[in-house]
Amino acid sequence: MEEAEILRNIVLDAYEVNSLHLVDVTYIIDPHNFYIRPTKYRLVVNQFESTVPIAKVSFVNIGDIVLYNWGQSCGASKYIRGKIIKVLEVEGFFDYDLFAIDYGFVEKAVPLEFLWQCKEEFQTVPALAAFCELGNCFPPGLPNWPAHSIEGFKFYAGNEQSKMLILNKKDEKLVVKLVNSNPEDIATMLAKGAYSKLGPLYEDVMWHPTTVRKQQHFTFRELAVNDALHVKVLAGTSMKEFYVAEIGDYRKHLKEKNNITFYARQEFRICENDMIEGMILCMRDESRNMYERGLLKRILVDEYKAIVHLVDQGIDVEVPTNILKYMPAMCLRSSVLAIFCTADETQAWNSGVDTALSPGQEFIITIKKLGFQFECPHQVYVEPLQDPLGAAAISPAELLLLEEEERERAEMAAAKEAAKKDLEDFANIPTTSGTSIAATVIREDSEETVEGAVGTATAADQQGYDEAFFVEPI
Repeated sequence: MEEAEILRNIVLDAYEVNSLHLVDVTYIIDPHNFYIRPTKYRLVVNQFESTVPIAKVSFVNIGDIVLYNWGQSCGASKYIRGKIIKVLEVEGFFDYDLFAIDYGFVEKAVPLEFLWQCKEEFQTVPALAAFCELGNCFPPGLPNWPAHSIEGFKFYAGNEQSKMLILNKKDEKLVVKLVNSNPEDIATMLAKGAYSKLGPLYEDVMWHPTTVRKQQHFTFRELAVNDALHVKVLAGTSMKEFYVAEIGDYRKHLKEKNNITFYARQEFRICENDMIEGMILCMRDESRNMYERGLLKRILVDEYKAIVHLVDQGIDVEVPTNILKYMPAMCLRSSVLAIFCTADETQAWNSGVDTALSPGQEFIITIKKLGFQFECPHQVYVEPLQDPLGAAAISPAELLLLEEEERERAEMAAAKEAAKKDLEDFANIPTTSGTSIAATVIREDSEETVEGAVGTATAADQQGYDEAFFVEPI
């Protein structure tokens, strides 16, 4: 790709709150002061660094953008963009401090001979590094960051690309969360390693997530009386109360689960003071290392546990409170999967539906009376699945049995057709009496008629039959 085309295709990120970006951490001062650059700019930066400049600068002012040889001290050639931030004069010689606008660090005392003119098209590209602060992460001993905490942050964040969620903005700084291949977000990893502390303290930025600042609620599938849905059973053992999912929604949810898990992993754990019965949240399923959306039904204070209703499964679970997280706004894009239902068991049984429900069972429901979310179930009419021809759906074993019966019927029909043809051939044979057996009326569907037709042949006819079908030996 040509240089002009690369520069033309640059689309700068807006860094809006709650937006997600894939980034490289380019320079770290401490967890509250570091720089990132979106990975999509790698090609652009490579273009800057691989273009060998031609003209050196003879004079520069503070604020000018230049190219300088980053590898000059070791004899390498790597040219990066720098902004002049300070001019130093020592015994008539000038050195310059530069800010690397695509990385975020300051290069001090660069001699004039290592500065080169930056192409005009390079100068028009804004700084690609963004100044950031790690959210929900505080020094273990306020107010300064110890050296081991900084090294811990470099270990977790500085060696691979990360997914960055923007939580807030403070002046020229982005307050962010970083997630990479580590089991938890980087702020949590630092806290677990005693490199930092998690807490609500933070100058002028409100640190409770949006669940505290904004009222959140689930959305539910819109239903109407007489709506017919093909559903799969999620939970419930009887028709009195059970939860189902519309089959199309169920398939979509299987794809959405990974997104829910990704965003939930980046959220804060719920503070005990914020736990209120009825709040919505995310809960970690430790057996699968996935997150589920839930509703807090009851808090067991003495046991540090809670009863959570999983809205996409239709079940209640008792879990430790330390695996509960605030609900990310991005996890509310899809409606609740589970549909709360009740049905008349006698009606369902008479329709051919097994009323001893089991997860995964499929049938058709028709809404007869609307309920309300999880508070009141929808009254539904239940019937078995129908195939395209309108026949009741059957199991694979039943299908094999029917296919075998159909095969037997086909073989029987073929045998009867062959017998009929033989009989017709036989009936058309001239007899010695001068009459034809074809005069006998034969009904296709009556074995008695066939037998009667054969029985009408006289002894002379039988002789003719023998003559026709048996050859005398030579």
